[in-house]
Amino acid sequence: MDQSIIKLENSNDALIHQASFTNKLSNLDSNELKSLLANEYSKFNLKTGREQKNKEEVILELQLLIEELSDYKWMTQDQLKLIFAKALKGEFGDEVIYFSIANFHKWAKRFYQEVQRVEMKAIEASRKEETKEIPTKEQLLQQAILTANNYVDQIKKAKEQNREYLFPFGGLHILYDYLSEFGIIKLTIDQKKDYIAKASTNDKLPLEAVQQMAKGQAYKDFIYNLVDFDLKISETGELI
Repeated sequence: MDQSIIKLENSNDALIHQASFTNKLSNLDSNELKSLLANEYSKFNLKTGREQKNKEEVILELQLLIEELSDYKWMTQDQLKLIFAKALKGEFGDEVIYFSIANFHKWAKRFYQEVQRVEMKAIEASRKEETKEIPTKEQLLQQAILTANNYVDQIKKAKEQNREYLFPFGGLHILYDYLSEFGIIKLTIDQKKDYIAKASTNDKLPLEAVQQMAKGQAYKDFIYNLVDFDLKISETGELI
């Protein structure tokens, strides 16, 4: 259940998967973020032959982009670069390739769908790479408990440093399934329906992806509740 890079045969999928392990944009300071965006933005406009007419327009559009990126806490540096690169190649279906804030939102949305598809492939590939020895339920329970308690410690440390903790992208729904199976996370039918409803913001996502997002959010909320009440999970699965 460790978050690690999985070898994928498809080169495009491999790039998307590897990009998720680079530094998140939300972890960059303002100067680092401005420098990264200015570089990618300038290269994009130069290659499309659509340079901005004046400096004021460039500054304004970059500032707007920085503000909009606050909605993409999942995004990493390399994912941002990939979005610009894929948009430049017309991989997001644009008939005319040019930068705008509206276009960036569309590119990011489609790229996020690609990320989810690739992460599912990575999970399947990871399962195939595992040893033939099937872990016992007790071993799975202990690993799930260890992982959850580790997240609690990391979040507490982040709070002490006055910064937001960001969970790794992908795989949290599997951790939810383990804790749910062992009766550590207990949700009512209504609570499950509520998580599904909140995750169903994109009608183009398949039901399986929506369910995974809902489980991932339920897992995060459970971990944050442990932090808020200064609790951890014992080896027997009890909250202490």
